[in-house]
Amino acid sequence: EPARCVIDLSLVEETPTEAVLDTLQVDVGGRGFSIDRRWSAPLSELTERLSIDIKSKTHVLVGPTFIEAEESLRSQTLCIRPALVEALVYDEDRNQVEGADVWLKPVDDVHAASLVVLE
Repeated sequence: EPARCVIDLSLVEETPTEAVLDTLQVDVGGRGFSIDRRWSAPLSELTERLSIDIKSKTHVLVGPTFIEAEESLRSQTLCIRPALVEALVYDEDRNQVEGADVWLKPVDDVHAASLVVLE
């Protein structure tokens, strides 16, 4: 049997809320989103560095955003935070914009976030 990389994933909120996290989908290494918390793939099919992403309308990934592929069985905790925030939005003329949706979005490969105006 070929060498495998096996990762048991768990999700925790940066600041705990009442959210149910069982339906959040996770993608490791660009191999597809899934709600399965045990991820496994043959080591020969993987790059050395695997990207991690989540698919959710309510949360964003804080980190880690990458993990090293290795022959092992290990646990990895992913830290997430609620995506929807309350904020005041102003246009270029410094007039307040009513009804704008603002979300936290991860920035590059760091454990930070920035505000992004969606509408």
